Amino acid sequence: MAERFVLFKGNQSRGIEPDSICVVVDDRQRVGKTKIKVLQSGREFAVDNRDLLSIDPLAYATYERGDEFTHKICNLCHRLLPKEAFSLNQKNQHGEIRRPSCKRCRKETQHKKISPQERAMFEQTKPGNGSLFTCPICRKQTIVGVTAKIVLDHDHDTGRARGWICESCNTGLGRLKNGEDFLQNAIDYLAQFP
Repeated sequence: MAERFVLFKGNQSRGIEPDSICVVVDDRQRVGKTKIKVLQSGREFAVDNRDLLSIDPLAYATYERGDEFTHKICNLCHRLLPKEAFSLNQKNQHGEIRRPSCKRCRKETQHKKISPQERAMFEQTKPGNGSLFTCPICRKQTIVGVTAKIVLDHDHDTGRARGWICESCNTGLGRLKNGEDFLQNAIDYLAQFP
């Protein structure tokens, strides 16, 4: 059976923020109440049916259709927000593309940046455009600025620079939350398929 999604439209209470996307757990609660699970926290609540609005999240599938909508669902807090609540990420032939996380969530998860002094020091060690570079993570040899872009990787918790890596591996580390348990989870997942 497919999940039923609802939008919580009530006032903030007990850990449910207005405009949160929730999943219906049980709609056979006492009359006028529905048990929902808040996607962001995983917590369950019985709430008044008048505070819920049925929603089809696929109607806001910006991964497939870009930012043509007036509203978007944040990939972290799972709230339906006006698209202006999301920072502009890039532009392409279809128009503006906004970040998948809302400005508030990005601010809450914002990481420390490399200090200007440390960046200046590392810039002196940066391989020049047109030179050969081997990424220490993927071991792929590239021509800097021609077949790959290299970036200065850093620890998001401390802001300390770690070294130069290819842009693809830097993106990969970011997607795996720079380590935490996500990298081990990925290794464990791949180990299931010998």
